Amino acid sequence: MISSSSPHKIFKFRSIYNSSSIFYLHFLVLPLFECNLINVVNNPSTSIMRG
Repeated sequence: MISSSSPHKIFKFRSIYNSSSIFYLHFLVLPLFECNLINVVNNPSTSIMRG
């Protein structure tokens, strides 16, 4: 009984974790990407050197 209900809880937790991590990743990466894009527009040579 415990072994049959345990994987379901783990799977549910993993799905919630995956969705939340994608959610946070989206909000962390998007501002960085926008800032990098602004830097590229303002100063192309330095951003290319920086990577």
